[in-house]
Amino acid sequence: MPNIALMVASSDEHFREMVRDSLINLPEAKIVAEYQEVAANLYIRVLQDLERSPGAGLIVDLSGDPEGAIKSIRDLGEQANLTKDQIDLILGKNAEKLFNLPPMPEK
Repeated sequence: MPNIALMVASSDEHFREMVRDSLINLPEAKIVAEYQEVAANLYIRVLQDLERSPGAGLIVDLSGDPEGAIKSIRDLGEQANLTKDQIDLILGKNAEKLFNLPPMPEK
């Protein structure tokens, strides 16, 4: 398995292509799954793919349907037994708190 495994969910082919292009110079990175729609059942497909690639990260394109994408992320978090606070952190609060990292330095 690659050091960096990613799953990409977006109905926009250009977005998925941008992610692929961004990884072109990172031989340790690989896209292990792509989802062409961010729908209510996204969490089912993501959880199935996480069984095959347990350390994979998920990139979700919020631009097409922000409310639907956020709901999909919330559903995934609930099915993965994350707490509401953890889901809120994923959706935009300080990632440092989620991963117990020191705060980012001020610029």
